[in-house]
Amino acid sequence: MAETVKQPLWMRILMFLVPGIFILFGLIAFLDSWRFVRHALPAEAEILSVRYVHGTRTDTVTKRTVDDGDYYPTVRYQDAAGDWWQAEVFLPVRFTPEVGQTFGILYHEENRGWVQERHGFFSTWMMPLIMSGLGIAGAFGMRFALRSMSRADARRLAEKNRGA
Repeated sequence: MAETVKQPLWMRILMFLVPGIFILFGLIAFLDSWRFVRHALPAEAEILSVRYVHGTRTDTVTKRTVDDGDYYPTVRYQDAAGDWWQAEVFLPVRFTPEVGQTFGILYHEENRGWVQERHGFFSTWMMPLIMSGLGIAGAFGMRFALRSMSRADARRLAEKNRGA
């Protein structure tokens, strides 16, 4: 087994800090989504108005600017108790909404203003998975980098001691 040199504490902390932040944010986003889904009830909603958040991106093939914004409809729905509620969805919808259109939503049973599209797996779970995945992959990558640096430092010290 190759000898290793222990890296300074500040370097080890710094190299695991960034992946740790990704894991922390991923965990917070996961818990937030889980809390919503656990208390969510389905309903049919009618779109009353639509807020468009402008965004653009550059197409990598044509190099043209593409309009790529998000739609946040304000909806009216009836909860399980028969009461009518009005709220804006807190995540963008996947389709182009039109006033008067109906679609399925999930609403939080305790906070009726917390509404999202019913079939929104990507918007519900993908961000926590991506953040956590980046954090875990980064932690393994940093561990590998620290081990490689330690072995390289050990070889360098061994060669220096042989030459001295």
